[in-house]
Formats: sequence, structure tokens, C-alpha cells
Amino acid sequence: MRSKSEAIVLHHFEYSDRAWIARVFTRTHGYLSFIVRKSGKNKHQSLIQSGTLLELEFTFRENQDLHQISEMRRAVPWVSVTESITKSTQVLFLCEVLFRSLEIGYTNKDLFDFIWLAFSYLDQCDEYPDFHLYFMIRLSGHLGFFPQNAQDPEAAYFDLENGMFTTARPIHPLHLEPELAAVLRQLIERKVQQDHPPLKASYRRSALHALVDYFKLHVSGIKEVNSQLVLETIFHD
Repeated sequence: MRSKSEAIVLHHFEYSDRAWIARVFTRTHGYLSFIVRKSGKNKHQSLIQSGTLLELEFTFRENQDLHQISEMRRAVPWVSVTESITKSTQVLFLCEVLFRSLEIGYTNKDLFDFIWLAFSYLDQCDEYPDFHLYFMIRLSGHLGFFPQNAQDPEAAYFDLENGMFTTARPIHPLHLEPELAAVLRQLIERKVQQDHPPLKASYRRSALHALVDYFKLHVSGIKEVNSQLVLETIFHD
């Protein structure tokens, strides 16, 4: 079946001397694998970099592992992401989190729209050092494990295993102490599009570690996030 869709590239790797495999989240058919033929000018490779927002025309066949792209073009050319090492690293990191979180065939138009709008916003705004933290918290909601009970001011701890703020200190080690739990609560309560003072570098690093640990507990596909170290290096203070 011939299909058209907006699409977000999450990952690609070399398949052979003549082709790559691209893992792409499409709005119409969800998360799919495409075979992308190499061209002499490598124009296709520039289009399958992580985070690229595309318009795709492709042949979709039910129960097939690899799908064929007939046409692809940038839907939204980057304004600043490719020029900013900070933003490009944030996008790379978030695409890896998504790539490891989603399963082939997974469909969720609300999640697709969230990613598309969030990446477009990052491209248009000023440098946003805490963007990836806000993104991960909202992503947890789309994936079904958004932190609960943040509205309770007496709940000073955050239980990573059970995904909720608690008044009593959890007896297991998989929790955040009040100081870092307060940072997480702050990120939950603030809106992404509003101007906020950035977190201190030490809080940003600790919050990143906590959120990656949180995802590891709740997403079976996440064992390690390789680009985390690169992201931490970029924000080293």
C-alpha cells in the first residue's frame, strides 16, 4: 500500500555497502524500519540523521520487517539545531531514548505530535539547557509512567520503582532524597514553553541520572543510553 506521512528519524545504521536501515517514527503507521539506498551524493544520509523531521512516501506492507521509501524530503529544515552543539546533542540523546523505548510497530499519534512540536520548539527557541529533562518527564507520561502525587507538598521523597512521590522514605534504595525530589517536582510543575532560570549544573546532572535510572526501571529496552556521557560532557561546568 502506498502511503504518505510526516516522520521523525530516530536512528540509522549501515545495512550493507549499498544501503542503510533507518528506524523512523511515522504519524500514520507508527514506528517502522526502512531500507534506504545509498546514493552517489549521499543526499539520503543527510536526511536520516537522528531527529530529522521528514515527509515520506513509502510502500507499507503488513507483517513486513523492512519497508521501501519512494520519496523523502525535509518537512522542517533546522534553523539552529545543526548549528548548536548543545541542541544537536540534546536531540541525539532524546532520539536514543526514544529509539530504545519504542518497539517496531508501536503507534501513538499523540506521542508523535508531542515529539514533532517539541523538536520544532527547541529549534526555534534560544539555548535551553534543561530541555531534555522536561522532554523526558513528558515522555514518561506518553509511555505510561508519569510521576504521581507531585501535588502533595508533604511527599518529599520520590520512589523511582513505583513512580510516585511519598511522605515516608522508601525502604529500598531506588528513590530520590528530598533535595533532588524537589528538583524533579519543579520540572514537573513548570511548563516547557515558559522562561525559567536554568538549573544549577550539579542539579541538571543529577536530574539527568535520576531520569535515566527511572526510564531503565520502567522501559525494558533501555539498559544503557550511550549518548548520555556526551550530553553530560557538553553541560560540564
